[in-house]
Amino acid sequence: MIDLRTIREWGEATRDAELRRGPTILESIRRAEFICTRLNLQQVHEIAAELQSREDRADVLQALRLLLESVGDSPDDDRFRQLCGAYDLAVRIPWEDEVGEGADLRMNLALIAWRHCRRFKTYREAHEWEARCVMEALSQEHVCDFIALSGRARSDALSRRYFSDGAVLVALCRKLQDERNNDFSWVATEASLAFEAMERLELPAIAEERAFFMASAAFSAACSFKYLGSFRVAKKWLTLARKSLETVVGSRPYRALVDFAELALLQEFHDHRAIVERVDDVRQELVVCGLDWHVACADLLRGECFKADGRLSEALVAYREVAECPASAGDHLLRGLALLNAAGVSARLDAKVDLNAFRMAQEVLEKQPAKWPLAQLQASVGEFLRDSGRIGAAIEAYRSSVRLYEDLDMKSKAAYVRLLLAEALIAAGRVLDAGAEITQVLRVAEEHGVAADIFAAVTLLQQALERVSTSNENAHTRRLQLLRNLLRAEK
Repeated sequence: MIDLRTIREWGEATRDAELRRGPTILESIRRAEFICTRLNLQQVHEIAAELQSREDRADVLQALRLLLESVGDSPDDDRFRQLCGAYDLAVRIPWEDEVGEGADLRMNLALIAWRHCRRFKTYREAHEWEARCVMEALSQEHVCDFIALSGRARSDALSRRYFSDGAVLVALCRKLQDERNNDFSWVATEASLAFEAMERLELPAIAEERAFFMASAAFSAACSFKYLGSFRVAKKWLTLARKSLETVVGSRPYRALVDFAELALLQEFHDHRAIVERVDDVRQELVVCGLDWHVACADLLRGECFKADGRLSEALVAYREVAECPASAGDHLLRGLALLNAAGVSARLDAKVDLNAFRMAQEVLEKQPAKWPLAQLQASVGEFLRDSGRIGAAIEAYRSSVRLYEDLDMKSKAAYVRLLLAEALIAAGRVLDAGAEITQVLRVAEEHGVAADIFAAVTLLQQALERVSTSNENAHTRRLQLLRNLLRAEK
């Protein structure tokens, strides 16, 4: 999509210029057909060297794109190879223009290739062409300006213009995907608005492609609302994503992603039995679809199930394998979370473990932009300090975790850490402070519909508060141990 404002400016600047008459459309198409044939027989650099010297190269390349438009709808491998050659040709030929025609051509060729791979090839190949399409789209200032606009600031007229272009939606959905682990409050709003606009305006015009983009937006919305603790809303968006995928060609890997997201949501409800029943099958499907990063995430989830079941040694092995797997090599978030969980389990297996393992996890997590893992780290450090008998330091760590979670508007996560904080405050004899924390937890639990088991933990804490003044030390210690066991499961 070429910027109309730039075209008008170019038209004004060249109003009185003598324009050269170029080749007819038919002539350009014939030359493009000849190049298509040669792409199966010659090296691209040879064709590029010859075409570069022709004055009609821009017309021929545009005709080539028109000839190859149907490749996105066809599983024909020969035609797809021609399309790949055409994109390579467009990249190799210098194209200096003031209206972004070269970038627009490359963007559309990449879009056709992405469409073909999404429907007929692997997730990895589709992802590679998606990256090329996004790169070319974002090299155009007007596309960047549109994507930067808030969904509420986009008029229907503007949305109709840009949502008609699949490449713009590829770039928008990629931005939502990239930001949902970090700026999830923004993504929750923007993904919801994008979904609503596509549904209401019935754009893009290709129904199957529209269904894919709507599924992508719904999936990003679901992930973001999960971070915000709105678990019922997240579940609704996952249902919408799955429904949209029903009409999408080649939807298997994307359905596998929805399956995994449902498991991650079950973790928030602490339904470990349901996770255990499905996690191996979902993981195998992720393997088959080539979703290596998500396979590693599934292994983290398996580690959580081992930990909840008291199989700490197996959990530790699972976490360490994730930390050392290829998917974690360049991903500080994934590796940092694996190291953090491994440190927590190691501390429970060996009381002599120190804070060095947590510091290593912190060093890795600080290299990525998301802030919530640092809140999780503070909670884990708090648990380690509490179990080591350093109750005062544990209270400070828990408070730090609560502050971080609340700054990120992750109220449900903050509520769970408040439970741990209240338990530590009881152990320190600060019953009034513990009561204030429990009151906060109850308020959030009712507002956000968090796991029902949280009320069981609150009940135990309230009972501990009522009895703490009359209990002897040994009985009080036994009650606190019961609380710790439940709270560990709650986390």
